[in-house]
Amino acid sequence: MEDAQHLELVNHLKDHLVPTAELEDLVSLFKSLGDLTRLRIILALAQTTLSVSELTDILGMSNPRFPISWVC
Repeated sequence: MEDAQHLELVNHLKDHLVPTAELEDLVSLFKSLGDLTRLRIILALAQTTLSVSELTDILGMSNPRFPISWVC
């Protein structure tokens, strides 16, 4: 009986697991959160709107460390 239940569960997972294509955004999010600086920026910006200058001050960084695409 245990083998039949396990096989049923495996088949259920095969049929209902989220497709890889739908997980790509989630993978990107986890990659972003995997970088300490990005995570600190996200946490700071979750509190309020901040300029690049304010972020560099809060994080103790210099402006050149921010990608130019962020400075808009």
